[in-house]
Amino acid sequence: MREMPGPLSGRRVLVTRPARQSRSLIETLEAAGAQVDTCATIETVPLEHNSERLGILNPADHDWFVFTSQTAVRFFFESIEPPPNHVPQDRVGRDRQTTTASRELPGPRIAAVGPATARALLDRGFTADLVPEESNAEALTRAMLKVLPSGTRVLFPRARGGRETLVEGLESAGMRLTLIELYESRPAIEFAGRLQSLIASAGLDVVTFLSPSAIDGFMALSAGQRVAPRLCGCIGDVTASRARFHGLQPLVTADPSSIDGLVKALVNHLSG
Repeated sequence: MREMPGPLSGRRVLVTRPARQSRSLIETLEAAGAQVDTCATIETVPLEHNSERLGILNPADHDWFVFTSQTAVRFFFESIEPPPNHVPQDRVGRDRQTTTASRELPGPRIAAVGPATARALLDRGFTADLVPEESNAEALTRAMLKVLPSGTRVLFPRARGGRETLVEGLESAGMRLTLIELYESRPAIEFAGRLQSLIASAGLDVVTFLSPSAIDGFMALSAGQRVAPRLCGCIGDVTASRARFHGLQPLVTADPSSIDGLVKALVNHLSG
């Protein structure tokens, strides 16, 4: 019996981040029948002086750690030896609720912006105690404010030039925030030729973006090539706003802000 073609069968989709960081999106697109190409539009580089600062911090001086990307998780743990409050992999729960595994040991609790960031933590043996239903800074801020009292000591490792939504929300509620910029994003110049070739390809139907910085990198590398009328798929409202700023149309926005929400939005638009 022949399998029915997926709703994105025959569609060619470009994912604008490295394949190793896009496993969930690639698999979900392919399950829907899409042909997927990948081309990173940004690269992340460490800010060594701040990494050294993080390395000498005492984790016990903080009540919570908060992570807003998989990249922040990677640079955080690469900066700390040994990692604080390690939970052996076989004791870590795998659901999105608060687990007993992470609460059996003293030390900071962990908040993650979404499932992908929580999985990055889990890969290192840590369970996120708090993950909002929507994967964006606004939802994370609201979730944290519901459970963290004023005066809570929060360590927030992030990218240089990151959004201030979480910072402003926590500080306005009286949190004691330690902000460390561990890395910065910049256009992945080495992939400019590949990206321009993909844009010029007649068979490319969709370009996906999972962050505003990915769009900035895309515009820098594309050298003014016309992207329209290819559809642009954005992970959330902030990313979509950056796409509109750069004149990328038409576009669809994930609802909810998640990988599944993005693919569903693409399917609905292209099937309509």
